[in-house]
Amino acid sequence: MPANVPVPRAKMMARRAAIMDAQRNLIEIIKGTQVDAESTMNNFLLASDVVKTKVSGVITGAKIISEGIEDGGYHVVLGVNEYGVGSVAEIAIDAKMGDYQPEPVAKPSETAKKNYTPAPQANIGSGYTGLVIDARGSGLVRTFCPVIYDTNGRSIYGVHNVDKDYAISHGIVEYAGDAGTLQAVELGASRAGGNPLIIKIVSLRERATNKCDVVISAEDADKILIENQRSGMLMKYAVVFEN
Repeated sequence: MPANVPVPRAKMMARRAAIMDAQRNLIEIIKGTQVDAESTMNNFLLASDVVKTKVSGVITGAKIISEGIEDGGYHVVLGVNEYGVGSVAEIAIDAKMGDYQPEPVAKPSETAKKNYTPAPQANIGSGYTGLVIDARGSGLVRTFCPVIYDTNGRSIYGVHNVDKDYAISHGIVEYAGDAGTLQAVELGASRAGGNPLIIKIVSLRERATNKCDVVISAEDADKILIENQRSGMLMKYAVVFEN
């Protein structure tokens, strides 16, 4: 807080400066957010005045999480919504996708369907409740628009397969990376449900500057697509990435 100024005014001045500083920091965070494997929000900020305006609106509407005097200065924590209406996700997904309709998920090969033997757990109820992609230890970077590919380059699931409103509100996938969220997956409390199909990745997408997309084997891809025809898990967006 400034010296030689009455305390009430000094507090007000320091608070305003702290909020402005927090807003600048939020902008830097948003600029560095990964939209997909090859682009960040900064690319869209540089290319679109509309995106700039939306980001400015989000920053201006940021909520104060906490504030107060701390070590002779004024401390403010600001927060913006990651998902939902007026969120960073809305800006990112709008900038990436524009207006689009969800595309049908790919179909498994006829050969794979003919040779496929369901695992015992696949026969519980109406089949698998969701999909868990195990990418732990791989260095996967979280993004608003991830994609699952197989080793043949086939797209299995991604932003094009998800309703836009759902993607903005809940995300293309749910990420689980800390003790609490990983435990939720184990307990069946994630969006993958109580009987998920668990698939280990082969690698991350090598073409990408940022490793946001996952690669699974062609066999596992067909297994997912076959089980999806039985349960509709991908159409329910019941997908979790463990990272």
